Amino acid sequence: MRVLVEPATIVCAHGGTIPQRASQGFVTVMGAPVLIEPDPVPRRVDHCPLPPPQKKCLTTITVTAGYSRFVTIGGRPVCLETLAGLTEGSPVGTWRVLASGQALVECSG
Repeated sequence: MRVLVEPATIVCAHGGTIPQRASQGFVTVMGAPVLIEPDPVPRRVDHCPLPPPQKKCLTTITVTAGYSRFVTIGGRPVCLETLAGLTEGSPVGTWRVLASGQALVECSG
């Protein structure tokens, strides 16, 4: 599984984009900071197309899978390409990784 870096492509189930910002800058891959817990939450969701009367996804609220059990930075697990979670849309939405942002570094769960 690939390690996620700041330019990773993460989207809600409806196609809205979720920009990432790494909370650490000590470890980089190809010049991009590696994402760690809790970087994916809370993050805003841009351009969720969910139509009314449903509430668009606006923010990520939790991670349900995708943190490494073995690799950490500063004691916090790194994010893997299997990262997924929930948004606070109504009904509650999901989000997932489309692209890790790099193709060089992999690790096992």
